[in-house]
Amino acid sequence: MKYAILFIISCFCLPCAAIQQPEGSTAKDDYWTMPQKPYQQRRLMYLNYCAANSNEAGRDGVFPQIARLELGLPVNEDIVRKGIAVVYQNRDCNDFTVGGLVRLYYINVLCD
Repeated sequence: MKYAILFIISCFCLPCAAIQQPEGSTAKDDYWTMPQKPYQQRRLMYLNYCAANSNEAGRDGVFPQIARLELGLPVNEDIVRKGIAVVYQNRDCNDFTVGGLVRLYYINVLCD
């Protein structure tokens, strides 16, 4: 048991240099083992990342729209409508989509 715990810890505590990018990837690995910026800057970086990667629709497409709304960017209504369609089709994991839709409603209506 002791060795299993050490193995798991070593897997998750590798230095960032050991993390390999996929071949041909030009993305810079910005993973930090310890926070290197204040909370508000890290929050903004995360929201910008989520908002920039918001092209998918369906079950997961609603969540980047939350980041876009939080940043004051326009929400892609087509993606939100497709998320609503997932709920009406009663597809698997639609309860997660409902949570995202409720969050969008909360930010848009109740926080204004």
